[in-house]
Amino acid sequence: TLAAMPSEPGAGSGSAEAHLKDRLFIVTNACSGPGLQAARELFTRGAWVVVTGTTQQEAQSAVALLRGEAQSSSAAVGLAEGAALNPYDLDAVRAFAKAFKLRRKKLHGLVHCPVDDGSESHQPVEFPAGVDRALAANHLAPFLLTQLLLPLLINSGAARIVLCASSGCASGEVERLRGLCASDDGARKVRTPSAAEAAMMGGLGAVWGALVHEGTRASLQAQCDSHLAVHLHACELHRRLSKHQLVPERVRVIVTPEPSSLAHCAAAELPPALLRYSSKHRRA
Repeated sequence: TLAAMPSEPGAGSGSAEAHLKDRLFIVTNACSGPGLQAARELFTRGAWVVVTGTTQQEAQSAVALLRGEAQSSSAAVGLAEGAALNPYDLDAVRAFAKAFKLRRKKLHGLVHCPVDDGSESHQPVEFPAGVDRALAANHLAPFLLTQLLLPLLINSGAARIVLCASSGCASGEVERLRGLCASDDGARKVRTPSAAEAAMMGGLGAVWGALVHEGTRASLQAQCDSHLAVHLHACELHRRLSKHQLVPERVRVIVTPEPSSLAHCAAAELPPALLRYSSKHRRA
């Protein structure tokens, strides 16, 4: 838990990679998939990683897995701690941030990993009313957590805020986001694209045409809308931080369509003006 963590990173990092040693990262939704892989990469490179999950048990299980892998490889690693952070509950996000700020003065990286609830993505959450699970977990919770922890990121110097917005954001609808993505009864409005619109979507349009179940279409649209919101958030946050001359010296915003690149975006040397990262930049 947060209460069990040492007050500041440092002890226990061993001879890990120098530029990540003593650097503190939060990786959200890190109990499986891309989030767990991002936490693993940072952990094995010497960083102090706070692994968050929907429940404390999930987070601790992920940490136990990382520690077990490190012991079996006998490689030098950083620190890993687990903490509960429910992305579907904004009150839980506020509580997490409050507890974190009571014990921390700096944060070097905030890595927001995407959530895919599949056919449940379009289902509404309790608060805020009418917002679906995809938008809550992929946009609203990261947005709130970033705003609450931004002073710690700025205070650390050379911090990174990393978000993931898939190419599906091209099929998101701004008007739906503006209306909190809901109808009066709290259910997502779904509009099946015309044949011309589907053709413009390329491969996604071909798949979309085969989806005849209303719930499936709604879930896919929910994911697309949430990733569009993430992309817009990244661009606006970058603009505001740049206005105050905080980019790139104090804090940087990086958005990537590739979940596998999250850890790289958090730790690698990147061009100063880069906002949107893809693996082609690694090859360049």
